[in-house]
Amino acid sequence: EGLFITNVVENSTADLKGIREGDVLLSLDGISIIGENSLRAFLAARSVGDECTALIYRLDTDKQLKVTLTIEETEP
Repeated sequence: EGLFITNVVENSTADLKGIREGDVLLSLDGISIIGENSLRAFLAARSVGDECTALIYRLDTDKQLKVTLTIEETEP
């Protein structure tokens, strides 16, 4: 279970907080993330600037990261 991270933009908030390509996002604030829909639902209930705890799985280890929700500008 979880959401496989396929891309992390260099110098983005995710990158700076230590999230890496290949990580699996397991939960945010204890709420299971089982796919894109559960991630969207979590984000819809939060606001930019909210802090949360992300539980990720990397190399046979669970790791907790404190993250702040932001909106990243992306190029088309």
